[in-house]
Amino acid sequence: MKSGEVKLFIGILIIAVLMVGITILPTYMAKKRDAIPPPGEVDINRQLLLSSELPAKGNPAAPYTLVEFGDFLCPACKASIPEVDGIQKKRPELKVIFRHFKASRTHVNSYLLSQALDAGRRQGKFWPMIDRLFSIQDEMENMSAGEVNNAVMKIASELKMNIIRFKSDMTDKAAVKGYEDQQKLGDKIGITSTPTFFFIKPQGKPIMLHTRAQLTAYLGDEKNWK
Repeated sequence: MKSGEVKLFIGILIIAVLMVGITILPTYMAKKRDAIPPPGEVDINRQLLLSSELPAKGNPAAPYTLVEFGDFLCPACKASIPEVDGIQKKRPELKVIFRHFKASRTHVNSYLLSQALDAGRRQGKFWPMIDRLFSIQDEMENMSAGEVNNAVMKIASELKMNIIRFKSDMTDKAAVKGYEDQQKLGDKIGITSTPTFFFIKPQGKPIMLHTRAQLTAYLGDEKNWK
């Protein structure tokens, strides 16, 4: 093979390799970016995750705590309810705390539901409100803000709340600030999707669990309770 032909062959080979790289690299980078981290300890002050204002589900004195960051418009959050309930049924030493967090920009009415939950909390209906809001998730998918507002008012009435107080509490500065504070907290500790869970033992750093599958596998392993 002549020198010119060799150079031409090498040039074609280089171009072919570059073309393959250009084709494969975006897919590789996307997969790398979207990879779900494994469960593990996170360097977060546990007091940031806990709150004396949020009613715990289960025994308030339970030594283990599961903090869930979830969104009422998130299907995966609704699907996580049976897993969480099942774990807590087997583990009475576990209490559960729910924190609202809007992870998707498409959930434009999420703030209304967060404020409705806070208004329900003030009348002792925190967990019943959670159950009812998740129960109408499919209906709310295509609702306007006005329709969502009407839906939560109906729930408040069905839960025998004081509607005048509920409406006032839902729109006051404390409820708005509560929603904003939850968003800031979620951003600060690196939540990018819901549901995200934190398992807090009596001692040590919180364990971050990024998916329902991780939740079930990690808390289903006896050694992780020690």
